[in-house]
Amino acid sequence: MQSQHIESIVIVGGGTAGWIAAAAMARLLGPSITITLIESEAIGTVGVGEATIPQIRRLNGVLGLDENEFVRATNGTFKLGIEFNNWGHIGESYLHTFGDAGINLASLHFHQYWLRSRAEGSDASLWDYSLHHKAAYSNKFGRLDRVGNTSMTGLAYAFHFDAGLYAKFLRQRAEANGVKRIEGKVVDVSLVSETGLISSVSLENGDTVSGDLFIDCSGFRALLIGQALGVDYQDWSHWLPCNGAVAVGCESTQPLLPYTKATAHDASWQCSIY
Repeated sequence: MQSQHIESIVIVGGGTAGWIAAAAMARLLGPSITITLIESEAIGTVGVGEATIPQIRRLNGVLGLDENEFVRATNGTFKLGIEFNNWGHIGESYLHTFGDAGINLASLHFHQYWLRSRAEGSDASLWDYSLHHKAAYSNKFGRLDRVGNTSMTGLAYAFHFDAGLYAKFLRQRAEANGVKRIEGKVVDVSLVSETGLISSVSLENGDTVSGDLFIDCSGFRALLIGQALGVDYQDWSHWLPCNGAVAVGCESTQPLLPYTKATAHDASWQCSIY
């Protein structure tokens, strides 16, 4: 069996998923691969405030994004962790930070020393030794790789940002790296009879777009993987006590909190992004 070299990639759907895929492949694969993204302004995307985890910094680094430019373009703020409220019982609050507490010594994790001190009568909280905990509840943030000359790492962080603005920002980068965007709606998908693989998609205006590799970023519509290839949606509702979401805007709070709040309610939970 001869290997088929991929020379053209077609992404169906834009939004955050589509433009992340386009920007990453354009950056990593270089100009030898033709990348085309098809999206329609008439089809809305799920563009809400996003609360990320530190791996977003790794992605942005791979994409070659300047962090200050990224924050300005997406109306971003910084995030040191997630505060969980009322999950164990009403009134309980716990801040899950992105960084470690204390410093590991002699091949032992810091919490082992803390547990030993508790056993000997100390009433100090583990979070008394967490730089992230102190900074978050002081509404402070600063880029800090390491604490002075110690072995203690600095602040690990992520972001809150507007997902719609992030997609626009990535689109600019992707197009600058050669990605071609086509405005239009996909109305038909052609398959290779011998293999069942996708060979091309047809647009509402009659144009046909062919490719060697197709990526489905059409969201819940699943134009390629679902409607064309027949891969059924797996319903996990019976495992999920909360299987729906409502995104709403709210008034800005001051000061802006450098963490996300996740609050449990009787029949739902609420995520607040600042």
